[in-house]
Formats: sequence, C-alpha cells, structure tokens
Amino acid sequence: MSKKILLGCLVSILFLFSFVTVNAESQVCVVYFTGIGCPHCTKSDPVVLETLPKEYGDKFVVIEYEIYQQRDNVPIFQSYDSVYKTGLGIPLVIFGKNDYIVGDTPIIQNIRNKIDDYLTKGGNPCPMIDGSSTPFSDINTGDLPGSPNILTGDGQNPITGEVVEPMNLNWVMIGGIMAVIVVIIILLKIGVRVKVKVD
Repeated sequence: MSKKILLGCLVSILFLFSFVTVNAESQVCVVYFTGIGCPHCTKSDPVVLETLPKEYGDKFVVIEYEIYQQRDNVPIFQSYDSVYKTGLGIPLVIFGKNDYIVGDTPIIQNIRNKIDDYLTKGGNPCPMIDGSSTPFSDINTGDLPGSPNILTGDGQNPITGEVVEPMNLNWVMIGGIMAVIVVIIILLKIGVRVKVKVD
C-alpha cells in the first residue's frame, strides 16, 4: 500500500513539475518603436508600455526604442525595417519575421489577442536586429544596440533602469519537489517502523 502511495505522489509531483516548467517559459517578447511627440504613439504607448506590462507581468517583455528624442535609435529602426520589412511607420510592434503591427488603432485592437495566442503556444522569443529570435532570459540587455528601454511588468528598477530578472520558477519547483520527496520518504520510513512495531 505504501509503495502505491509513494508512486502516486511521485507521478503527481512530476506532472506538476512539467506543467509549471512549461508555464514558466511562456513569455512573449516584442520590440516596440515609438516617438515622443508622435500623435499616434500617444494613443498606443499607454497600452503597450503601461497597461499590458501590468496585466501580463513577467509574461510580457517590451524592448522599447524611442526614435524622436533618442537619435541613436534611428539606425536601429532602419535596420529592423531592412530585416523585417516593416516599413518606416510608428508606432510599430514587432513579434518576429512577417509578424508585426503598425499604427495606433491596429496595435490597440490586436495586440492582446496576439499576446494571448503566443502564450498558448509557449511564448515568443525576442526578435533581434539580425533577424534571429532569442528568449529574453538569454539576452544580456547591456548588449542590445542603441538605447532601449526594457519593460518586464514590474521588473524594472525605476531609478537605475536595470531590469530585475524574474525568479527562475524551475529552480523553485526543483527545490519544492526535493522537499516533498524527502518528507514522503521520511513518512514512509516512519510508517514502515510503526508497521513493524505493530506486527
């Protein structure tokens, strides 16, 4: 009987671990081009830079490039256009190759559905300037070109501008699983000792 309980607990733990591991890795990363003083950007900026990061937390990452005041970001914008063929209009959200939204109204109306769709598919890596895609967790934000602003839910230090990496849930789960296994083993040994003493 105790072996069946142990086996049932281990199967449950492994199932829980695989579920949390998939969810921990589900993250949508976008590159967002905007401009201070751009009338269309003033409509989409609050959604992309404030509302969505708060709603999705660390499941949504925005690499923002402001191109009107931060002139060193203009060549970055042009490079993304040459690789992703987006056109030179802002506001612009890039999810990946052939997957972008241009304009305030299309962004406001469609971005949530795209984020939700990507989250159900396991996430979306960050579209890089060379056309490749990289998970946000693998990016050294200091190596990004130009002067990006990184938004990860509430994960940004407003004073230094540094991004505080979200806690790695995989290691938390491994620690929790190890603790549960130890407790189960101890309980089974106590149960075996009691069983031996009773018999």
